[in-house]
Amino acid sequence: MAPSHETPSSTRRDPIPPPEALERGQWLLLTPTEPEAKRLAQAGLVARRTGFGPVAAAVRSAALLAQTRPQRVLLLGCAGSYDAARLAPGQAAVFGRFSLGGIGVGQGPDHRSINELGWEAWTATEEHASWPATLVSASEGAHLVSVCAASAHPGEAAAVRTRYPDALAEDMEAYAVAAACREAGVPFHCMRGISNVVGERDRAHWKLAASLDEVARLARERFPQLVSPA
Repeated sequence: MAPSHETPSSTRRDPIPPPEALERGQWLLLTPTEPEAKRLAQAGLVARRTGFGPVAAAVRSAALLAQTRPQRVLLLGCAGSYDAARLAPGQAAVFGRFSLGGIGVGQGPDHRSINELGWEAWTATEEHASWPATLVSASEGAHLVSVCAASAHPGEAAAVRTRYPDALAEDMEAYAVAAACREAGVPFHCMRGISNVVGERDRAHWKLAASLDEVARLARERFPQLVSPA
């Protein structure tokens, strides 16, 4: 569902964007990986990396939010589609609802989410509200499930879809970035290009470049002020 990712390094860090990088409406553009960032840059969209997966995305997004204090955040990148008839590889969509899959007890058909168990990812305090099972963004859009491990075959994809029947796609970062934005009080927007059908691991059937080009086109169309001058 996502492009191949570089080996993590404790010494390599993305630079914090200077203030002038946020002047175009005070937006902060994010994307998970360097290959995604490089492809988006070709379309004039300068995005900072969150890292791959929910843990890296939450930590890195929170740090960038604290250091840059943007007015809005836009997450771009690749995802897998649960329904190719509605959203096929090579297409892109705006997402407005985000659920976190894979946290709880058990695997596959035996899995029970924290919500099914009556638990909360974060319990409310005087300073912070609890996190709902599904977070929403500042834009209306489809339902995206963020997982800790991508579905390895159609059977796993079907199991996730059973728990989230209206979900249109699967990624690994959006819920984490949405949660970081919620904590910071910053409006969150998300667009994903569809690189593959969820559960399809044969990359001969993936459309990585086309998905990133299409999500870049969608972002430029919706938010033309984000395009960096050549």
